[in-house]
Amino acid sequence: MRIYVRYGYVMKIPSGIWVNPKRWSKKYWITIPAIPGDEQPQLINKKEKLTQLTRFIDDELKKVEDRSVIYQDWGVGKVKEFNKPPKATKQEDPANFFALIERYKAEHRFSKYRLKHLSVIVRCLMRFELYKRAKDKSTFRLNIHKITPDLIGAMSGHKEGSKVFAQYRYIDEDIKREVVNLLE
Repeated sequence: MRIYVRYGYVMKIPSGIWVNPKRWSKKYWITIPAIPGDEQPQLINKKEKLTQLTRFIDDELKKVEDRSVIYQDWGVGKVKEFNKPPKATKQEDPANFFALIERYKAEHRFSKYRLKHLSVIVRCLMRFELYKRAKDKSTFRLNIHKITPDLIGAMSGHKEGSKVFAQYRYIDEDIKREVVNLLE
């Protein structure tokens, strides 16, 4: 692609868009056949992408005050920037255990004593998460979708096969079901 930068300097930049040489016009633009076929939609997409790339580079050129410093390396970098998708913004994990508990506490009315008990449980869970991170030297995070019987056993100190674990198993399933309903 050719971009006019300043008087006497037209920059040639590889765009990364390949088009059959017989489809280039004398004015360096893509010619699209009038007869519909397999090649026509591909050429239309390439022409649109090339138009977007040209607009992007023109906008970037307008932002530069001193055009005497613009050379081919600058153009190649801008083409790479155009072709590289933007980085996704980091969003809070919807299954963040502690955010779910806070949402649960906000949506339900509890007595001050019940809130105190919940805060004690949350504090214990946070300590357990810190303990697992320090012990395993990993980035362990409590996640509602990844709670397993082994993890519950590690929290409570009981093995999966013990009578105490079996006695309170239904409570774990009820809490999971309620939190999943809260997510929806």
